[in-house]
Amino acid sequence: MITQATFHLCYGLSLTFPLVFVTTQFLSLESPTVTAPATVEVLSGSRLVLWCTVQTGAPARVQWIMDRRTLGPVVTRIGTANVTHIIPSVTNKEKGPYSCFASNVGGTATAVTTVIVKGKS
Repeated sequence: MITQATFHLCYGLSLTFPLVFVTTQFLSLESPTVTAPATVEVLSGSRLVLWCTVQTGAPARVQWIMDRRTLGPVVTRIGTANVTHIIPSVTNKEKGPYSCFASNVGGTATAVTTVIVKGKS
């Protein structure tokens, strides 16, 4: 459902008549969707790249969260985008659920990935 539109006027100069171009950009006011792997297994000491895919028709703020803490920067995306969070060397402290959270004017969405750390840390 499209419920908001933004219009842009562009003017051109001509010797015989002025040119006016109108372009339209439609923004969806629906909630974003977020997908991510349900679980990720990683060896202790290894590099971990968490990722989620966000689809949104309006600008959405996206962030990774663990234990109610925002991890890394909050980014703004529109369309379809992959958002990552990197842990250079995983230990047992990093095991557990991570949430990829997206919000826009239409609502919010979350996908949760559980990190399983194998081996000694």
